[in-house]
Amino acid sequence: MNLGLLALTMSLAPAMPMEPVVMPSAFTFVKVIGPEGSKTTWYPQTSLASATRMGTPVGLRPGYSYRFEMANVGLRNNQTIWPSIEVRGSLVPKPNMNPADHPVPIFMTEEDVERILEGRFVTKIYYLEDPDKAVNGPQDLGIPLENSVPNEMDAMKNARANGRLMIIVRAGERLWDKDELQTQNVPGTIWIPSQMKAFPMPVAPPTLPFVGVAYFDPLIGPKQLTGECLHDGGDRFANLGIGRENKLYGLDPSDTSLEFGIGKGKQVVTSNRVCICIPRFAVQRVEVAAILQHGFAGPQIGLHIDRQLAVVHKLPSLNVKTIEQPINAVGGTRASGLILETGPRIQELFIGKPEIVANMKGAKIVGQMREPGDITTYSDCCLILNKRMDPPNPKQIGDIVTFYLSYRNPGAEPMTDLVVSDSLTGRLEYIPNTAKSDRAATFTATPNEAGSLTLRWAIDDKLLPGQRGVVAFQARIR
Repeated sequence: MNLGLLALTMSLAPAMPMEPVVMPSAFTFVKVIGPEGSKTTWYPQTSLASATRMGTPVGLRPGYSYRFEMANVGLRNNQTIWPSIEVRGSLVPKPNMNPADHPVPIFMTEEDVERILEGRFVTKIYYLEDPDKAVNGPQDLGIPLENSVPNEMDAMKNARANGRLMIIVRAGERLWDKDELQTQNVPGTIWIPSQMKAFPMPVAPPTLPFVGVAYFDPLIGPKQLTGECLHDGGDRFANLGIGRENKLYGLDPSDTSLEFGIGKGKQVVTSNRVCICIPRFAVQRVEVAAILQHGFAGPQIGLHIDRQLAVVHKLPSLNVKTIEQPINAVGGTRASGLILETGPRIQELFIGKPEIVANMKGAKIVGQMREPGDITTYSDCCLILNKRMDPPNPKQIGDIVTFYLSYRNPGAEPMTDLVVSDSLTGRLEYIPNTAKSDRAATFTATPNEAGSLTLRWAIDDKLLPGQRGVVAFQARIR
């Protein structure tokens, strides 16, 4: 360890403002939903055994493996299976967010149970979806979207590529007796809020890798985990801009914009961003069946094998290859600084002939030619497009929220050709016939690349200095 570098870091770190570290939740909550009439028991076959109703949230400590009992399953409701769970990750709570309100839904359908009882091995890998990579599709009653893959290696790869790995559920193993089941769960790692008032403490350390406190640069700070919240509004990816034909470019899913004509040309601004803290989970499913079974019924034929002699002649290798050590090593260095742009801004794009960008440096003027569309200026004007939702903190998938897009003219000139556009993400479903405007406007809704819709209001009248307007619509969270 370089003690000099460590001392320098410790002396500089307190002077650098750093975003506080948000710790992952101590428990990953799950809810098991099985066939009608089935019963779930945690700590099976032990004095700590506790049965729960289907859909009851249960907290599991990350880094541990568990085995629970599902009874009253099968065609005659007289079978029992013992699935296992590996907890690999947990939610990072956001403001006004309770992890117990967002359990990972473990669905064991009747088809799953029958295939398990037939001798098949079923693995379900649950992951927290990255909102930017979320697959478009309905989520009725919180049922996670399920994708079948041929093997567990591909399932793990897909889960990590599209979100954060949470739990691994396996079912279809051999039968377990009472003595074996007593050793499958570590005491103090299961918390059932409806039955236990105090947090249990584990009697042994975790044995599996999980999302915990990661190492990070003391100056830059930790990398904040994402996935718990869906961000909507603003300008996320390609920059919004007006082309030569007064056409809007760069409106990506989740972007919200306001186009208007003022002065010499048409301009565009974006809105603030709102956050919907409703995590969504998805599943990578793997099913494996035995190709051949062997049964042993005791010896029936006795075989007498005589000793055999064999002569092995070994030849020396003809070619010898020498592996040399690498000569050069290339290392990656993290950035030591982060520059952020804060404060409201207005984006102005000049069209027509190329302009000159000039900076005064004493008596010298430095000019640089740039193509139209590359020039962006910022003013100190207040934000003229604001986005908010009601209720401000929706609770679960399926909730309907109302979005309000309010705009105003803060300048001294009238605004013309106003167009408000909102491109919805795949997790927002527009409710038909809910679009409204307090001013005369033409509303259109067209499909976008996220599998949702782009909503557009073309305002008929001018917006005089100091005047305001608002459009609204409803969307279902999925």
